[in-house]
Amino acid sequence: MADRSWAPKTLVLPAALCLGAYAGLVFVDRANGTLRADTTPTTLALLAVAAFGYVLAAIAMERSGTEPKVAMLWIAPVLFRLLLVLTEPTLSDDVYRYLWDGHVLSYGVNPYSYAISAVELDRLQIPIRDLANNPDLSSPYLPTLQFLFAALAVIAPSEPVVIQLVMVGFDLAAALMIWKLLAVAGLPTNRVLLYLWHPLVIVESAHGAHFDSLMAFFLLAAAFTAFRRSTPSATSPVLLALGVLTRPIPALVAPVLWWRWRRVHRVLFVVVLVGLVVPFSFGRSGWGLFGAPTGDGVF
Repeated sequence: MADRSWAPKTLVLPAALCLGAYAGLVFVDRANGTLRADTTPTTLALLAVAAFGYVLAAIAMERSGTEPKVAMLWIAPVLFRLLLVLTEPTLSDDVYRYLWDGHVLSYGVNPYSYAISAVELDRLQIPIRDLANNPDLSSPYLPTLQFLFAALAVIAPSEPVVIQLVMVGFDLAAALMIWKLLAVAGLPTNRVLLYLWHPLVIVESAHGAHFDSLMAFFLLAAAFTAFRRSTPSATSPVLLALGVLTRPIPALVAPVLWWRWRRVHRVLFVVVLVGLVVPFSFGRSGWGLFGAPTGDGVF
């Protein structure tokens, strides 16, 4: 029988280890301006501590046999993420490409039409242009991301911390979807900890500002709205289409949901997919599927 007596305190030590590790990463970043180069051994050591804390938390969660307090299950990993938002994204420079794509599209320029280094874009010059990767290629990112990047360029400063905060928001929204799906499946909802506390998830969203959390949210929300009731919601195909146009991985789930959806849902899925891609193919961009590899085009 599970020992329930220690359940309320079961995550205190793992939380302290993780908190110390992420605070250490902030200190290293502030002291050296990077988590790479000469600081790589320290970075890896601190991530190992966070991973150890995560393993302890997962074991404790399974052994306790009861739900930990919400404050420990959710608030602790939120703090971990907020700490890493204070770091500069030095483990990856993708965030600067996100900011550049949003900047370009906010001025009405198709990000698939020109490489970063194209002289036609000189009039849109801002500092992040020089930091964006793959300057000889047009954008490699799909339409859902382009709309998000452009919206952020219009309403917020072109700074990495903006993207970091947004991706953390979607990361936590994805965790909420996992929590709800566990409830729908009749499984212990405290198993959301396996996602919430995972160091790789935290680092990739809060430090690297990578968009995998956005993709995960759309995928999980599509599944939740398809299965939470006897009749799937019309939002399910829309959410999955948005997920596929973030990164193609959610397409692997389409055959599962396809038979859950009604005919109108299937049509809606295809319409959203086509409707978001086709507008970007007009003009100079094209599809990028044929001809010489010039570095532009939707694909």
